[in-house]
Amino acid sequence: MTAGGARSAEKVGRRVSTCAFADAIARVSIAAHDAAVASLPDPERARLSSGQTVLASIVVRDGRGGGGENDRARVRVVALGAGTKFMTSSSIDSDARGVRVRDCHAEVLARRALKRFLYAQIDIARARRGTVADARSCVLERDARSNRWSIRPDVTFHMYTSSTPCGNATVKRWARGAKEVFDDALDESTPPPDAKTHEKPSFGSVHEGQLAFTYKRDPTALEDDGGEIRERGGGGGGDAAAGAAVHITGRLLSCSDKLAVWNCVGVQGALLLCENALSSPVYLASVTVGRKFNRAILRRALCCRMHRFRGTDAISAAEDGTAAEPRSRVFALNHPGTMCTAVPFDVGTYAPGEGANFDRADALVWWEGRDGGETRELIDARTGSRSFPRGDDDISGGLFARRRVTRT
Repeated sequence: MTAGGARSAEKVGRRVSTCAFADAIARVSIAAHDAAVASLPDPERARLSSGQTVLASIVVRDGRGGGGENDRARVRVVALGAGTKFMTSSSIDSDARGVRVRDCHAEVLARRALKRFLYAQIDIARARRGTVADARSCVLERDARSNRWSIRPDVTFHMYTSSTPCGNATVKRWARGAKEVFDDALDESTPPPDAKTHEKPSFGSVHEGQLAFTYKRDPTALEDDGGEIRERGGGGGGDAAAGAAVHITGRLLSCSDKLAVWNCVGVQGALLLCENALSSPVYLASVTVGRKFNRAILRRALCCRMHRFRGTDAISAAEDGTAAEPRSRVFALNHPGTMCTAVPFDVGTYAPGEGANFDRADALVWWEGRDGGETRELIDARTGSRSFPRGDDDISGGLFARRRVTRT
């Protein structure tokens, strides 16, 4: 609580960080978000200054360090998204060309931005300019076996999200949480050594939906409320917020379910595994959460419930049945480390009698490009169209990336 009866937007006094590394991930992510917002011109910047939102980012940990006496592993934000809305079913149906951004929840936007970052990294790797700056900024190396690109062994990807992903990760009925204990033996560049060790959870309530995929509730769609799974209260109006209930039917998977899928097939998407691109999937090494963290629930939601997923073997035959060179495109269930941070993203306060306001329709996407350049977009989450920067059309830059890859 604060003076005058107002309460803090985040109850950080109740949270305990997992370690200094989790807090470092949160701090660089929040700093990158604030810098991206500050770089916007008015009135775009003003549109992002009111109300609450959710932030998600992808952070690269580079084990080579930054050089010099303190040659510790470096962490830097390469992609981020901030948003809480998604398109309604009727808006999706009206998108005949399929070019709108249908889901503007923060985690989805961060992954979208990560794909753009990886496209830029392939450009850097292909250019082979050989400068020190390029060598230190590039996360890729040539895979001699497939003659494509792979993530360097000293590079790992880590996700931060300021609030627990919507969907299964917010359903508490099937697990109990324990309070975090801060590990003061780790520094800001070192993740917990046992972060990826997940004990086998108990799945005794499968019939109740313990493992089920759920969908973001569209308040404008006609649905059978008898089949919904409620968790964080309802949304309203013509657009659905991050706290809206999720259903067993719908158009867009919850963020928990999307992360569970990405922990099976990677965050890079199908196009980046095509010829001349990446040789293998890109998996998250850890997920750090701010509000509403529960380790047991998060592990169940993001990976462990996918325990029956069987990874594919390397492709050893061409589509026509003739012999072909094996590829290293092998999928396997990934168990990311799960960490909590007490670093607050929303430092605002609520006036007496008021609560959080997630009505902001504008969503922010930012990613690191070539030559240290940065790209940011604002997307109107109600329509799925780009509102900044304005150009010949209002299509987000993600479509350009798709067209470019098909030409290589």
